[in-house]
Amino acid sequence: MDKVQATSIAQKFAAGICTEAEHTALFNWLLTLPTTDVRSLMEEYSVIFENQAMLPARKELWTKIHQRLDEQDEQKEQDEQQKYTDQQAYPANGRLLTLPNTRRKWIFAAASVIFLLLTAGAWFLFLDKSQHQATITQPQQWKNDVAPGKNGAVLTLAGGQKIVLDSTTKGRVSTQGNTTILNTNGQLTYNALQEKPTEILSNTLTTDRGYQYQLVLPDGSKVWLNAASSITYPTAFVGQERKVAITGEVYFEVAGNSKMPFKVIVNDQISVEVLGTHFNVNSYGDESSIQTTLLEGKIKVVAGQKKALLLPGHQARIRNLFPSTTGIVVAKDVDIEKVIAWKEGLFNFEGLKLEEVMRQLSRWYVIDVSYEAGIPDLQFVGEMSRNISLSGVLKGLQAAGVHCRIEEGHHLVVLR
Repeated sequence: MDKVQATSIAQKFAAGICTEAEHTALFNWLLTLPTTDVRSLMEEYSVIFENQAMLPARKELWTKIHQRLDEQDEQKEQDEQQKYTDQQAYPANGRLLTLPNTRRKWIFAAASVIFLLLTAGAWFLFLDKSQHQATITQPQQWKNDVAPGKNGAVLTLAGGQKIVLDSTTKGRVSTQGNTTILNTNGQLTYNALQEKPTEILSNTLTTDRGYQYQLVLPDGSKVWLNAASSITYPTAFVGQERKVAITGEVYFEVAGNSKMPFKVIVNDQISVEVLGTHFNVNSYGDESSIQTTLLEGKIKVVAGQKKALLLPGHQARIRNLFPSTTGIVVAKDVDIEKVIAWKEGLFNFEGLKLEEVMRQLSRWYVIDVSYEAGIPDLQFVGEMSRNISLSGVLKGLQAAGVHCRIEEGHHLVVLR
């Protein structure tokens, strides 16, 4: 393979039409390059290449590349050791010489980027480095960098009192009726002081943009709130059903109780009825549809007169415009990892268009997005961490050909 062929394959991979065989050929070609060129590329684009060894399909190729780098480092250390021995361990002034550690340990941390499209973009930029120098290294564009979101929420009690929850809020935060509310490590827990509650009150947990939180309901059900979301629930469950209401995006692990079904009211219009199961509801108003995805168990989704029974791996989709009067489309064998990536601390951009990616970034980094020259028609694949700053995301996007500028006031401008 020559440079022209490698460039062609990289461009095809960036467009999403590269075969696995072509990708393997590209990496095998990399093995023929001088190790200095390989090391230079990996160091320069570490934000993109970290975590590639965690992808099983490419682990063997990456292992070979790193073996070459390690062999060169070992030889370098041997040369340094010999030089050290020749010059004696102690110089004339009596101080012990310290040998430099030339070996670079490539640590593939979970907080790093796993962005396959950007990998292809980086190979292309490596093959055309003059273009890279002109367009990529522009830190001035990110001088107004934005930190990633974090744990934080507001608890509204029955009487209207609001309690801000964050990492500094620990222990008992309040008592509602005969229920004690505890907050520990980004999770709110309700503990009833006696079996039969004397008073049933309603509480609401709300996350703003840039925040997420966890909740354990009075029945032991676990709840995860994504950014810009809310859940309203009673301080104790009594009667024939357990009912909560949500907005935004919420993931549930419902405690089983066949005598008291669990019902979720979504945006005051749609209901999800369960016994004991794991599922995710995405009901953001700026998305095209409300999506309910089932991981375990069985649930029934009701929108107006329409009903749909979901099995694991199914997703019910209801148009956001007049949801109670539109039909329910059930998709089967959906990508569960993509759906719950946010809960696992990741962005999953598999198959998303640029405007869909930007909506996720807007909610997590509390930014407003505008497009200087229209919305580029691009589609992405891969994952990246939610625990990096906005500039870390933008560096990856820029390597894929999307150029942005962060302005004051949390405003992101897409230039291309």
